[in-house]
Amino acid sequence: MDHHWDTAPVLYDVIGHDGRVEVCNRTQSELLGYGDRDLVGASIEQIYTTRSAETLRDLVARCPADGASQDMVLQMRHRDGSLLDVTANTGSVSTEGRESGLCTVKTRLGGVFQRLHQLERDNEVLRGFVQPARDACWCIEFFEPVDLTAPEDEVIRQMFENQCSWRLCNDAMARLYEYPSGVEFNEQDVREVFRRNTENEDFVRILLDARFNIDGAPSLDYLYDGTEIHAENDVRGQIENGHLLRMWGNVRDLSGHKRKEKELSDRLDAMRDILSAAPDPILVLREDGVLEAANPAFEWCFGWPVDSQLGRDISAIVRGDKPVAAMVSDMRLASSAADSALQVTCANGSVRTCDARIAALGNEGNDMRAVMTLRVRTDPVNGGAHDAI
Repeated sequence: MDHHWDTAPVLYDVIGHDGRVEVCNRTQSELLGYGDRDLVGASIEQIYTTRSAETLRDLVARCPADGASQDMVLQMRHRDGSLLDVTANTGSVSTEGRESGLCTVKTRLGGVFQRLHQLERDNEVLRGFVQPARDACWCIEFFEPVDLTAPEDEVIRQMFENQCSWRLCNDAMARLYEYPSGVEFNEQDVREVFRRNTENEDFVRILLDARFNIDGAPSLDYLYDGTEIHAENDVRGQIENGHLLRMWGNVRDLSGHKRKEKELSDRLDAMRDILSAAPDPILVLREDGVLEAANPAFEWCFGWPVDSQLGRDISAIVRGDKPVAAMVSDMRLASSAADSALQVTCANGSVRTCDARIAALGNEGNDMRAVMTLRVRTDPVNGGAHDAI
C-alpha cells in the first residue's frame, strides 16, 4: 500500500469477493484497536455491523459491473465492541493479478451523525403529530424572505409576490380546500389558495400588527375549483433580522358561520323594517323602567325623539296604576302578557290614554327585559285620538 494511504487521516480498506479484508490502512487498524496488519484477511463482519456488512457484500458482488462510486453511512465495530458511525465513499478497484474488489474510504461522523439522526427523529415525530390531525395544519416557507422593515404597502406586495411554497401541510388541508385525491397539496402553488384580495391584504396587516403571533385572524381563501371560503387562522411566524422566513398555523372554514351570520343579519334587518313600519309605539324596557329601544311610531304618536329618551326612566312620561318598573318586574313570573291602561305625556304637554300590552322578553337573572306595545285610544264620536289636558 502507498504509505500516503497508510497514514492518511481517513479509514481505508479493500474488500474482496470472499467478503474478507484484502487491504487495510494503519489509520483504520489503529482506530479500531488492532495492530498494523491484524485485519488483513479478516471477515468484514469482524469490523462492520451486520447491516453494514450486508450492504458491502452486495456491493462487492456487483463489482466491477457497477463500478460507480457511492456515498453512504456505515457502522464499524471497535475491537472492544463499541460502534463507530462513518460516512463512506465506495467504488470498485483492481490490482494486478487480482479480481476487482470494493474500495471504501471513510471518515468519522461523530456528533454530526448524531445531530442528523436526532433531526430525522424529530421530523418523524412532528409529521406523526401533524399528518393525522383533524385541524388543517399549514406552513408557508419563503424562498425570498419578506422584508418586514419595508413600508407596509411593500410588505404586502412581497407577501403575495415573493417566491414561496407549502411545507408540511397535512391531509386535512387538502380536504378543507377540496383537492382531489392523489393531488399532493404541498406541491401546489400557494397563490391558488392564498390570493391577493382586499380581505387578505387586511389579513396581512393584522399579522404585521401582531408580529405574526395571533389566533383567529380572518382571511378569504379559495377552494380547488376557485370557490371563495371565509377562513380563520391561528398564525405563528419565524422572523430573523427583520425578515419573515416562514409562517405556519391552523385554519378553519368559517363559510358556514358567515352564511348563518348573514341569514341572521337579514332577519334582523327585516324585523327592524317591520317594527319601523308598525303604527303602534313599541318600547323595550329594562326591569328598572329604563328605555332601551323604541320604534319610530313612538315619535310619531308622542312627539318625543327616540334618542332623547333612550337610557332614561320612562316613568317620567308614562304613568299607570303602578310604576312602569313594577309592571316590568311583575312580568318576571308572568306566564302571559298583561294588559293595562296608561297615560303618556306628549312632547307638547298633552296627555294621551293608551291601551298597553306588556310581555317579558327575557327573565334570566339580570337579563330581564320587557316589550311594551301602546295603542292610542281614539275618540268614539270624532274618531280622533283622545287627549286629556
